[in-house]
Parts: sequence; C-alpha cells; structure tokens
Amino acid sequence: MSLPPLANFFAVYSTDPAWLRDQQAAWSKRKEFSEVWAPAPGWIVGWAPLPNSDPEPEAIRKNAFVFAEGSHAITASAQEPTEIFFGTLAETVDQKPERLAEYPGDYTFLRFRSDGFVTAVRACAGLAPLYYHRADKRIAIGTRLGFFVRYLGLNRLDPLVNGIWSSGDCFFPDGRTLLLQVSCLARGSLIEFGARDRPQPIAYWFPRLDSLPRPSPALELEHARTLRELLLSKLDRDLQAKGGNLLTMSGGVDSASVAALARGVLDRPLMTWSLLPEPANLYETEMSFIQPLRDQYGFERIWEARATVEYRMASSANLPGAIFLILHPALLALPKILEETEIHVLVGGEFADEICGSRFTLDDWAAMASLVRLCRQVLKRDASLRDLLRLVKQKLIRRVQPRRIPFVGSLPDFIAPEVCAEYQAWRQQKVSSATQDRRPKYYFALRHEAAEFTTMNWEALSSLGIHRALPFFNREVIELAFRCHPEELVVPGTKKLLRRALHNDVPGRNLYRATKGGWGSHFKPGQCSGRKELPDLLVGVVRQDWIARPPDVLPYSLAGPLSRLAAFADSVQRASSKGAPLSL
Repeated sequence: MSLPPLANFFAVYSTDPAWLRDQQAAWSKRKEFSEVWAPAPGWIVGWAPLPNSDPEPEAIRKNAFVFAEGSHAITASAQEPTEIFFGTLAETVDQKPERLAEYPGDYTFLRFRSDGFVTAVRACAGLAPLYYHRADKRIAIGTRLGFFVRYLGLNRLDPLVNGIWSSGDCFFPDGRTLLLQVSCLARGSLIEFGARDRPQPIAYWFPRLDSLPRPSPALELEHARTLRELLLSKLDRDLQAKGGNLLTMSGGVDSASVAALARGVLDRPLMTWSLLPEPANLYETEMSFIQPLRDQYGFERIWEARATVEYRMASSANLPGAIFLILHPALLALPKILEETEIHVLVGGEFADEICGSRFTLDDWAAMASLVRLCRQVLKRDASLRDLLRLVKQKLIRRVQPRRIPFVGSLPDFIAPEVCAEYQAWRQQKVSSATQDRRPKYYFALRHEAAEFTTMNWEALSSLGIHRALPFFNREVIELAFRCHPEELVVPGTKKLLRRALHNDVPGRNLYRATKGGWGSHFKPGQCSGRKELPDLLVGVVRQDWIARPPDVLPYSLAGPLSRLAAFADSVQRASSKGAPLSL
C-alpha cells in the first residue's frame, strides 16, 4: 500500500536565462531533486517526492501544476476523467481562485501559466509550508527553508521569529520566518506572482462561523460521530498496512485514542516512542497508563527515553538534513531509531486538546457559556458547583482582561532587549485585535492560526523521508471544530467531544484519564554548562554580552533553547559556506 503523495519543490523566476541555466546546473549537481524542468517562461522547478508516495497522474504536469501535497484528496470527489478535472482546476485557479475552497481536502501546489505568472496555494490545514522570496530580479517559492539558503544565499536570521521559536512557541508572526527576506504563506491562502507586481496573499478558506447554535443532544451526537469517522478515515489513508508506523505515545488521552483506533479498529501495525519523566514515582504513574496499552495492542517495537537534563541537552543538536529550528524531542530522536528499523509514517495526537476540549477551550467557553444554563446543569447534576465557580471566575477575569491570547508572555532572557521590545509591541497589537473580535471561538482561531508545528514536522520529516500523519489536524476536523460550541467540549471535565466519539473504542482508564500524560509538566530542572561561543549569525538575535561569552552555567530552561538556537544557526552557516549561491 502506497502513501498519500507528498513532495518538496523549489521554483525560481528570473529574466536572466544564463542565471537560470546556472541554477539548473547547480540543482542537478546536488541531486536534491528527482526532476528539474521549465514549466513556464522564466521559471525552473525542482521536485522531489517523498519515498513510498503514490504516483501522481500525468494530467498534473500537463496542466502545469506542481503539488507538494493533496493531489489525491482534491480528485477524491471528481465526477470527470482526471485530465479534464485538472483542466477545470486550472481554469478555477487562473480565473476564480476565490472558489478554491469548493474543492475538498488539503492541497498545496503551484500552478504556472504560459505568460509566466504563477499561483501558489497553501493547504487549509495541511502539512507542507509554502515559503516565498521576492527581490527586484527574482522570485523564489519553496517548501523548505534550506533551498533558500543553499541556492540563493539567504542566510540572515530574523531576530523576532528566532526569539519566538526559542521560547517554545511555534508560529510565524505576520508571515515572517526564521530567515529574513523569506515569508510563509498562511494556511488557506494563495498568492499570485508575476514579473513586475508586488503581490499580496489572499485567503480562500473561511472556516470560522459568525454564530453558533446552543448544542442539543442530537447535534452533539452528530458531531461526535463525525469526528470518529474523520479520525478513522485519516488513519486508514495515512498508516501503512505492512508496518513502519511510529506513534509518539505519552500515555495521555490523545495518543491512547490514536493507538486504540490504529490497532484496535483498523488493525494497523504500530511501533511506539515515549519520553517519560525522570523521577521513579512519576515514571511509574505514566507506565500505569502505557503498559496496559502495550499489553492489549501488542505494538511491534517500543522505544522510550527518560526526560533527564542530560538527555534533553544531548538531543538539542539539529537534524543533519534540516535547516530549521527543531524543538520536538521525538523528531530529534528519529535518526537513532532509523538506524534500527525503517519508519515510513510518524503519527501522533497533536492538536487534539484544541479540537476536543481542554484548558485551551476555557476562554471561548467563558465568552459563550450561560450562567443560567450552567446553574440548571448543576441542579440536574450534569455539572458541578466547581464548574459554576470556574465560570464566574472566568467572567470576572474577562471584565478586567477582555481577551487573552495564546502567545508566550515574554521571550527568553538571552534574547536581545530590542527584540524583546519588538515582540511586546507585536503582542500588544494582537491583544488589541482580539479585543475587537466578536465572533465565536476567537481563542481557538488564534491557536489554529499560530499552529506552525506542522512546518517544523515537515522540515524534519521530509529531510528523513518520513510521512506525517496528524489525524486531529486536517481541514475536515478543523471545520468540524469551528462548528462545535465550546459547551460541547468542556464542563464537566475536558475532552468531551473525543470521549463521546470514542467511548466504545478506547480503554476507559485511558480515555477518562483526568491528568495529562507526558513528561513536560513534571520535568526536573537542572543546571547545564553554557556554550563558550555562539555563531556569528546570532548577532542581533542574542544579547550582545552573551555573543562572545555566554555564562558558564545556565538553568536548562535557558541552556536547552539556546543550544537549539545555536544548532540552527550552525546549520544555516554550514549550508551557506557549502552552497556557493549564484547572485544576479
């Protein structure tokens, strides 16, 4: 069984044919792309499919499309032959791009026209990023930051974005990326490039509603059934029947649900990787949830690590093939796992908290919940007095602080003061904008907008030839989440939507676990040796007094993020020195 077709691409435009020929030669010499061709006047494209991907129909190339993802999904409901369908799609992109949302699924692609114009489309909630760079004499569009470093020499770091990612938040403020002069298109948006214009991104997908009805029992049941169908459909398509599927399993509700659906319902082979707390008592607590799953489902192979300071620091180095700031420990653990076995798909329960109900739902719940309705629920014992007191507290907080936002309050101490000041100004603008937002589920909308953890996963996994499966993060599930009233998700308890949907599928002790799984909430802090010298590229990002000589000893809360930031800067510096970029 093949996997959904995924690919990396890089496209550049220039009015200088000699420069394009030199670029094409450089690309071919590196053998980074399986195909390099000229789809339109002034353009060349390099394309590299991920291993085990389904072959794509010839009609894609004939109609001057280049897909990173979603070609299988966009044709799923086609009522006409493939060649005719892609011809119709080309007309829509060229003439009525605002109607793209009428096509189902998540799709990221380029569509070239014979006049040299190109439309770049990013998926509604997909995997692949879409970066772009526009200068006086060139345009570049690609799915990996490394292409811009190696082939165009764009190696200056954006201080604000690097500061944000160093804090652990994974988002691109206003479309800025880790590299200056390289932007990232928002999900559900498109942008059209021509030879002389200065294009602006345009949204084509609007999943957020202007109003939400109060949930009825029938509506709640319908939403739960829909969620289960969507999760099973996504896992069925993304997981290999012959094996090579690795689950990041924390022992929490979400990863346990993925394990139960994948193994218990679909009978897909599954391996697991877990990062567990260091203290013995906390380790035993997590294992009391994980071990029964291992016993019941018989996972093929099991890996686990303990979240010691030493382990976290040892895994702070960047992935060899990725020019990106990789934060997730599971991604950093993959190279060693690949030395032991083949991994085709990495699957996990990311974004289930936001979709199904959690602490991230409380702001939206407080904004929309009725005190009178909740009092009636308390009297009927459908909710608790504690729930009522929590709502009263949240309502009072909203009088003082009308809108809270899901962005870190401050940047790490090692970030330059002027960058911290820029971040605070940006953050205050987001607070002001959120305060004026009167539509339902403003907090969920911000969480979704900021969820660029998919980009980090794409950068890491595509460099390793691994597909990513995110059953809780795709267009259909997110559209469902925007239709769900917050009262369907929380009170009493959390994960109401997931528990209603999978009540008969997931072992009860795991599904109704009251605490979160994983290691992060009880990580044992420690001291680490500071790095004696930082890369030159971090000038302007890191405080000036730390550039030449960081402190000898740091708490892990600073040493870990600083080490990962330095590893990213090192990777950019190495790629720059090896790339021999061609300038216009």
